[in-house]
Amino acid sequence: MVGDPGRVGRLVLGDAGQIDLIRRVAPDAALLVTSDRRLPGPGDMRWVHLGGLSASDSADLFAAIAGADRAAAEPDAVVRFLGLCGGYPLGIRLCANRVRNRPQWTIAAIVEWLTAEMADPYGAAHHDCVVATARIARAYGELDPLPARLLRVTGVLPSPDVSAPELAALLGVPAPRVALVPEALADVSLLADAGDGHRYRPANPLVRSLAERVAYAVDGEDAIAAWRDAARGLSGVAA
Repeated sequence: MVGDPGRVGRLVLGDAGQIDLIRRVAPDAALLVTSDRRLPGPGDMRWVHLGGLSASDSADLFAAIAGADRAAAEPDAVVRFLGLCGGYPLGIRLCANRVRNRPQWTIAAIVEWLTAEMADPYGAAHHDCVVATARIARAYGELDPLPARLLRVTGVLPSPDVSAPELAALLGVPAPRVALVPEALADVSLLADAGDGHRYRPANPLVRSLAERVAYAVDGEDAIAAWRDAARGLSGVAA
């Protein structure tokens, strides 16, 4: 989010929670604020969605931490590694540190280990994964029941993206109740627009992994199997 550049002074704030409070404390400053959600504020605020790092920037960050020589020696494994992070900088940093701190392991072996860990909804999460998903878990914990359930559904569906009407059909609730929920989840960086403005997917693989884990813990295998079976017949649901 970017404030009025004509104001006196500059104030940079990370992970902000209340724009109005900040404005009262520094009414004349131009604000540069980062947040994992859109915050209500005055009309002179302009939001810029940054998204994840690009593939090249992700690779540069990984190489800078893990070591350029190691990254160059296993380029395919690095691509797979970065795919698990989805451009999420903290995830990339933690993964790269894991590689740097284990010189006796190949990157490919670490990728296989991490892939298996993320795919196992019942397995104990490594400390790195807990740290990487802490913000995601916090955002999930603040959701109301319907958005929380909707996010869990997106974590277990076989299709990478889904529409609001399809989610309503899966959840067995009226479509108007669900219509704006995906956008609300996108505002807190848990879902992302799949490209056409009408379909959504988990914001990155870390969100999907956490949503799947929680779905198994809260909803159980029978409900997940029912959602997956129902999803296969949703191609005719209007978007």
